[in-house]
This record gives sequence, structure tokens and C-alpha cells, in this order.
Amino acid sequence: MASDPPPPPDDGIPMVGDETPPLIPYRLTIDRAAGRFPSLGVAGGEVEQRYEIPDVHFRVLFHALCCKHGVMIYRRKGHGAETICVRASVAMHDSILWPQYLELSRQLDDELVAVTRAFLVRHVPGVLRGQ
Repeated sequence: MASDPPPPPDDGIPMVGDETPPLIPYRLTIDRAAGRFPSLGVAGGEVEQRYEIPDVHFRVLFHALCCKHGVMIYRRKGHGAETICVRASVAMHDSILWPQYLELSRQLDDELVAVTRAFLVRHVPGVLRGQ
């Protein structure tokens, strides 16, 4: 007997197939500042970055950050619930999105631990004695 596939996660991240628009390519630039040798640079463009975020609370946090910054976020068919794709510039990924996520995820984790402990104290008396 074949089992049904699991239902999609309830984290608000849309599922897409191959219908996502093409990535905006990077452009190479040449900086010809006076008195210096020309240098090569990169401008514009975006990449698809995949993130593995196993916990639904942290996926919702990551989704919220992407929405805040106007970043395209989606899940591809065939990827697990924890795999999230994001399309943005490398600078957005490396300098803004991921550092903010790491900082806020630490804060979220601390708050979830506190809420869990309070819940256990109320609903499972005696389980946290001596801790």
C-alpha cells in the first residue's frame, strides 16, 4: 500500500514549478578612475540561493524577513518542506538577509525556550524541578 505524500507545510511559502521568471544576470563593469589601472567589477543581477531550515517557526521567521526586504521566496516541487529558495543579489543574501536571520533566530529560540518552560510549569507540574 503506497502512502500519500505529506501535506505541504503551513509556513506560507508558495510552491512553484518551472514558471519562475528567469534570473536577472550580473553585468561586468570596468572602473576607469583617473590615475589608476582599470578594475573589473560586477553590478546588478541575482542568484537563486537554497536554504535548509528544518523548524517551521524559523521558516516563518525567514519568510517574514524575505517579505520585509521584497525578496522572492518559494519552494520548488520535489524539495522537502525545509528547503526554501530565495532570489536576490549576493549582497542581499550575504550582507542583509542571512545575518538578520541568524540574529533574530537566536532571539526567537530564546523566547521559544522560555515559552516552552512556562507551558511545562503550568501543564506538566514537577517536570522542571531542580533545573
